[in-house]
Amino acid sequence: MARQGNGAETHDEAFDVLQSLNKNAEAFRGGDKQARDALVADCFRMVASLETPGEAFMRIMWTHTVYPPVIRLASDMKVFDILKAAEGMPKTSHELAETAGADDRLISASPQIFA
Repeated sequence: MARQGNGAETHDEAFDVLQSLNKNAEAFRGGDKQARDALVADCFRMVASLETPGEAFMRIMWTHTVYPPVIRLASDMKVFDILKAAEGMPKTSHELAETAGADDRLISASPQIFA
């Protein structure tokens, strides 16, 4: 697990992650589909290297209290089935809402989950 805090070691790690982000972004731009997974992992590493313990606590508390009901709602609206049928192709919140028969505002209010 990455170190948390604001020390020099953390900044060194952040710069290392930035280099990896750049490398993986170029690979992704060049058509390497596996680079996308590396980019996502790099983003998580970046957050972990920069956030303070208090920020990590707030993020975790927010995730564990807000996401479960939103995930339940997405399941009830068959959003996961819609995304599975899309076979990996991205969908906008408008497209998801239209297919699910939901209001755009409902889907766009939770972009991290429905994206």
